[in-house]
Amino acid sequence: MKRTTHIAAAALAIALAGCRKEPVHEKSITPVKLKALELETITTETRYAANIVPGTQVTVSFRVGGYVEKLMQVHGRDVEQGDFVEKGAVLAQLRARDFENKVAQARAQHLQAQAGQRVAESQLADARAGLTSARQDLARATNLLAAQSLTKAEFDNAKARNDSMEAKVAAAQAQVQAFAAQASLGAQVVREGELAQDDSALKAPRAGYIMKRIIDSGALAAPGSPGFVIADTSVVKAVFGVPDSAIATIKLGQQFPCETDALPGITLRGTVTNISPSADPKSRVFDVELTISNGNNQLKPGMIASVIIGGGGAQQALVVPLNAVVRSSKGPDQYAVFVVEQVAGKATARMREVRLGKALSHGVTVEAGVAKGESVIVSGATLLSDNEPVQILP
Repeated sequence: MKRTTHIAAAALAIALAGCRKEPVHEKSITPVKLKALELETITTETRYAANIVPGTQVTVSFRVGGYVEKLMQVHGRDVEQGDFVEKGAVLAQLRARDFENKVAQARAQHLQAQAGQRVAESQLADARAGLTSARQDLARATNLLAAQSLTKAEFDNAKARNDSMEAKVAAAQAQVQAFAAQASLGAQVVREGELAQDDSALKAPRAGYIMKRIIDSGALAAPGSPGFVIADTSVVKAVFGVPDSAIATIKLGQQFPCETDALPGITLRGTVTNISPSADPKSRVFDVELTISNGNNQLKPGMIASVIIGGGGAQQALVVPLNAVVRSSKGPDQYAVFVVEQVAGKATARMREVRLGKALSHGVTVEAGVAKGESVIVSGATLLSDNEPVQILP
């Protein structure tokens, strides 16, 4: 009986323990701050940072090799980076006597071949005259032999003389051809030597500024080695990157203003002359080139300019702070804001889908989803979920 009583008591204790409720920890109400939306006046223009580069830039290289005897002199010194040079100016001169000696030797060999050709041609003329006489004698001997007025021995002598003159003419012709080939080759060598002599003076292919000097006086230049980099800055290009969301609005031939801090108060205009067909794989932007006339060389390569796209007009738009914008629960590519509504007497955060517009330095424009005068949560928005009670802070 006693044992049964203990078992009943234990069962009662377990039942009472099962009926005991654990304490419920309610989620604390998130404190938030609100901002009433108002229309703001914003400009419709977009500015892109651009790098100024030369309109044309070429590397001037040596066609032939040799020792650099001297460089172009500017104000009593060797030409340097930043100097302006005219088209055809001799930038560097290789040692001239090396090329003069080669040309003189080639000319001497050419003259010798021409002289040999003239002697061979004279000998050929004599041989042909002798062959003509020998052929006539052979023809008479043939007729006389047929008339039995000439002995066989005399006929054989006439034929042998004819054969000998034919061989002599063939030899003379071969000699003329050999000397003619030598003379032709010699003329080609002379021309190449004269061209190399002319190329020993490294000349500027166009007027422009020296961007870089690679060679020094006294150095040994190899054929094809670069000597200078020259840039024509009478026309420059402003190169800037445009994201894919805006590249469709830019077309070849469009004109846009361009400004730079180096020229305060001066606005230049350029024409779109090139749009990259593909985006840069790292930056994901398209390179655009704006060609600008720079006749007075105000713009220098390496300057940073600001290209203005959009015309500089103004419009009214709703602007929300960036910290009010959250990802929508409907999709990763959609955005929303939280507004506050009264539900059962409690302030409640309600997610509102919005369509965003232009990004600004202090926020982003909203094209749809909220209206003027509505308040959005600007502090604590990232901690909220839809239909969650909130505490509004002053």
